[in-house]
Amino acid sequence: MHRPVMKSRMRAFDEVWARFRPSRQAIAKLRASVLPLAAVAVLPLLVVNAASFESVCHMDFGQIYSSAFIVREGRAGKLYDTSEQARVEKRLLNRELPRLLNHPPFEAFFFTPLTHFSLIGAYKIWAVFNISLWILFFHLLYYHAPVPKRLGSCMVACFAFFPAWTALMEGQTSLLILFIYALVFMALRRRREFAAGILLGVGLIKFQLVLPFVLISLLRRKWRLAAGFAVVALTLGGISVAVVGLPGVLSYGKLLIDVVKDPGSPAYEGVLPRDMPSLRGFLDTILSGTDALIWTMSIVVLVSLSIIWLTASRWRRNDKDERSGSESLMFAMALAVTLITSFHLYYYDLSLMLLPILLVLGSVRWKEGTRWHVLLALSVVLLYIPLLVAWAFGLYHIIYVWFLPLGTFALSLFQILGRPAARKGLECSGQ
Repeated sequence: MHRPVMKSRMRAFDEVWARFRPSRQAIAKLRASVLPLAAVAVLPLLVVNAASFESVCHMDFGQIYSSAFIVREGRAGKLYDTSEQARVEKRLLNRELPRLLNHPPFEAFFFTPLTHFSLIGAYKIWAVFNISLWILFFHLLYYHAPVPKRLGSCMVACFAFFPAWTALMEGQTSLLILFIYALVFMALRRRREFAAGILLGVGLIKFQLVLPFVLISLLRRKWRLAAGFAVVALTLGGISVAVVGLPGVLSYGKLLIDVVKDPGSPAYEGVLPRDMPSLRGFLDTILSGTDALIWTMSIVVLVSLSIIWLTASRWRRNDKDERSGSESLMFAMALAVTLITSFHLYYYDLSLMLLPILLVLGSVRWKEGTRWHVLLALSVVLLYIPLLVAWAFGLYHIIYVWFLPLGTFALSLFQILGRPAARKGLECSGQ
């Protein structure tokens, strides 16, 4: 009686399995990419696992953890109170002097669940999350974007980029922003501008790395993108008010203004412009002899707005030429310009350059061979190798000079995109 029932159930199971059974191609993809990526993940996992309490205390993650702990204790209204920060960091990190907290209020709210673990435990959980994002970023681009299709070369380009390793070890959120920009790129390729705007809104956790890109999009009259961005921005603003109150939000705004007005203050030693590979860091350093800070800031703002306007204008012209096939290169240039014009940029934030670099290396226009392509190649090399050397020898205070290869990268793309393409339909489908 039971045997026919069992046979019918087995037949039903076989039919379902036959429908969902992975194909040989799927299994080949698994072996070709997922398994090597799993092997790549072993090294960062081993490095993270070796981290000690003393080392994590001096990393940026300690600051994020302590700010989230203040919110968890119900003292969020004092999130930007230096005495409160000193009390909590002394208790949790054994620091005598607190680091300047210049992150938005909602970030502390979202990190609150990690405070239920010890500092070292929370750091490892966040590191595993970052490693997963890094691997997902590679997998997403490799199969769905015009990047180099030789697996080994693409993996080396992705996982040998030192700023990304620094972001991982510091426990920063830069790899999260990198992954968000990859999703934004995919959304824009599919003409889903509202979704792209929502994703950019999530990136407000590092708003200085998002706002220039949004401004470029506004100048391109991408109103649906702006609408999606505004929805998330208003939501996060509401969360910030709910977490720290309106006085707390106002104190955060006052802090940002004070940092700009008095960057040389000992209290703001951790955010010195000379340590930033951006236009602001470069100009502030070479014009350090200027008596009036207002003139330096005016030059930075004027030049930044000019670069953003030129980028948006070039992209708008590109939008009108449907045969140009340079959408990915325009996105790469816009993201590079976003970093250049960012008012607050550190070496680990250069991990975002992984996306522009991979898009450039995967473009057929990369092989045209003009003098601008030579400069572009040189800028890519400089972004990979010397930054590692500078870090290894402790030359932190010359990081501002990496504005030069960053600027050369963007300028070269600007010139290349202004030239007629040597071939039509240049971009790889990436499908």
